[in-house]
Parts: sequence; structure tokens; C-alpha cells
Amino acid sequence: AALDIQRDFQQASQDSTHPLHDFRIGIGIASGNAVAGKLGSLDQVKVTAFGPVVNLAARLETMTKVIGASILIDEVTATAVGDTANLQETMRFRQVGQVQPFGLETNLLITELLPPLADSDAVPPENIDAYEQAWQHFQAGNWSTALQALDQVSDSDSVKPWLQQYIQVHGPE
Repeated sequence: AALDIQRDFQQASQDSTHPLHDFRIGIGIASGNAVAGKLGSLDQVKVTAFGPVVNLAARLETMTKVIGASILIDEVTATAVGDTANLQETMRFRQVGQVQPFGLETNLLITELLPPLADSDAVPPENIDAYEQAWQHFQAGNWSTALQALDQVSDSDSVKPWLQQYIQVHGPE
């Protein structure tokens, strides 16, 4: 569903006559228990969901603006979906970072959900491979090697600038 929403918004944003022209979205997905129901008075009722997992999804959505990824998912969701049979035809994943979202006390491994390779706007496999090499060096603490590996990642990659900036700001001198 998230990939379909992303695709529809991308198409609308490219149409100069559409009200959503140049509009961008970010989607955060987290898995877990939530409470859903009506909230408010008889005059103004809203149906909503709330709970820690809803807050986490909202934090992930906010992080899409900073990181540059369109769809971010939590580790629980990535593991659950990744355990499903061969998904390359419907979706792909890549790890983006281990972060501590605002208001949470623990670090969280976040993953970007990418469209399938058959999608005409999909990130090509060689770009994913170059990014994964850089990510492995980054995780191992070899940040200068990670920066060099990021040079092999396409400049059109939306997450590349965030990881480069993170390394430059937080990396060893």
C-alpha cells in the first residue's frame, strides 16, 4: 500500500496541472499493537489510532524529511516482511541507520522500503550494492572508507547526502 501511495503521489507531483504538483510525501511504518476508536464529543468526533507504535510510525514519517527516504520502516516490520518469500518482485529494502527517535529511549534500526526493480523509477541494483558496501563500512566504523564507497552511489540517490553529512559531522577527525 505504501509503495502504491508513493507511486501515485510521484505521478501527481510531476503533472504541472495537478493540485499536488511538486508535493512530496513521507511514510513511516511500524508494527505492533495500537488502539483505534472514536475520540471527541458528539459534535466533533474523530476516528484515530494511538499508542506507542503509532507514535513510532509518526517519528519515522518525520525522519523521512531529514533522511531523504520516502518510506521508512522499523526493524520489527522489516524483519516480519523480510521473512516472507521472495519479495524482489514486489518490494526491496535497504538499511538506512540506527537512530534514537525523539522521545524514545532506545536506538532503532530503520530501513528504507524501495519499489521493485521492475518499477521504471526504481533504484538500480548497482546503486543498492554500492550503498550497501558503504553502509557496511559505516557500521564497522570505517567512516573514511564509507565516504569513498558513497562516491560510487548515484548522486540521484536521496539518502546518500544524509549519510555523507552524518559521517562528516559525527565521524572521527
